[in-house]
Amino acid sequence: MEFFGLEIAGRFHYHYFSYFYFFFNLAPWNLIKIGLYFKMKIVFLNGKIGSGKDLAASYLQKKHGYKICRIADILKEITALLVDVPIRDCYDHKKKVPKLMQEFNITLGGYQQKIGTALRREIHPDVFLIRLWNKMTKGHDKPLTKEDQGLDDNQKFVVVDGRLKNEFSFFSKKGATMVRINREFELRKPFLCGRDPDHETETALDDAKFDFVIDNNTMKKGDLYKRIDMILL
Repeated sequence: MEFFGLEIAGRFHYHYFSYFYFFFNLAPWNLIKIGLYFKMKIVFLNGKIGSGKDLAASYLQKKHGYKICRIADILKEITALLVDVPIRDCYDHKKKVPKLMQEFNITLGGYQQKIGTALRREIHPDVFLIRLWNKMTKGHDKPLTKEDQGLDDNQKFVVVDGRLKNEFSFFSKKGATMVRINREFELRKPFLCGRDPDHETETALDDAKFDFVIDNNTMKKGDLYKRIDMILL
């Protein structure tokens, strides 16, 4: 179903089922989880490189008070240590490729893709997810305090780099609003910077059922922001 340029999926949220399940399983620890899920608001953003995810997340942060979270933050920290570059370089895909990368004949972004794939395969598919969730909840699913993160009473997070099926499933079960941003390849091409457009992290969620799908091919910033506002209604 499409509404003012916004595709809306009729997916039944696990989010609601979670409430009923925990109400009928009222162990003390589950009572803590009920409080956590009622308080937390999570938006899960997915889209290919250059689709507009960072722009959408920045708007959610500035206009609606969401805290930006990235599953791959720890991956960028690992990459920075391995190739001896400042961590800020791992967030700038147009940054000049360091000498070590030239010897490997690979870009910094491509290197991160390969490291992430290897760690998920050799350690655990959720290795980055578990780390992020513990950071969001301070471990053990305990709610954050205002002092912990400087957030208001409604703890609001936007996960800006969700790319894989296990990541989709993980945050869907946490009650997140699942949002896909689409943009044509030619418009995204300048943002690739040596990264593989056919890598698993770019294609894994092409057929996933999102709550909302935003077409960002012809929209100006203001139009994108209006679509986001509609999602939050």
